[in-house]
Amino acid sequence: MTMHDKGTRAAWAAALAAIERVRACVSDDAEPHPHIFDALDGLYRLEESCRRRLGDDAYFSVRNGDPRGRILGGLVYVRGLATHQTVLASTFIDVFPSDTLYPGEDVFPGRQWRWKTFESLPPPGKQERWERDEMYRRHLEQQDLLRTLGEAQGFLLTVSGRAAQRPST
Repeated sequence: MTMHDKGTRAAWAAALAAIERVRACVSDDAEPHPHIFDALDGLYRLEESCRRRLGDDAYFSVRNGDPRGRILGGLVYVRGLATHQTVLASTFIDVFPSDTLYPGEDVFPGRQWRWKTFESLPPPGKQERWERDEMYRRHLEQQDLLRTLGEAQGFLLTVSGRAAQRPST
């Protein structure tokens, strides 16, 4: 087992634990923001690990070609805003239970957490070079928080398998 493997396993454990804490807060109608940041940071660290293993060209080709990868790009954009500008990019709306909404894996009665509109976010401190701002606008804006975290997690599971098949340099 290499140090990379240990570090990646630790990053996975941290990201998954943070996503579960977000899920628990949302289902209990509690404040999820500290755990949202932990989840975003964990997903970012996993993305960086996959990107280093695959290389920029291969990684971004895979990410940009997969809708779940574009969701991850939007989440990484939000993580940057949260890290550098202390932005809370999620908000809640009231959604009442219905046959189509509840019960569901990530839909609970009462408040539903969604990502804010792009226009309500401050501009980033520097020019966005990987089109993650557009990924936020197209794939996260007003979307369910838990569903998007799960989609990004699924993408990283797929791409991390590709990264594991490449030899370390």
